[in-house]
Amino acid sequence: MIEYITLLHPRSIKICSLIDKREQRAVKIDVDYSCFSLEKGFIVGFGLDYNKKYRNLPAI
Repeated sequence: MIEYITLLHPRSIKICSLIDKREQRAVKIDVDYSCFSLEKGFIVGFGLDYNKKYRNLPAI
């Protein structure tokens, strides 16, 4: 996606992520802005689950 946007010659490109899970990254990328940042582990709640459990928690 970044390569495609670069072809449009923007002045700058910034990456924003609600959850920055560095352990799960397949490609190295620098996130400029994130709400939550994890080196290891997982997050559950608010639609994110663990073995089909905890998905219905009202918050992350």
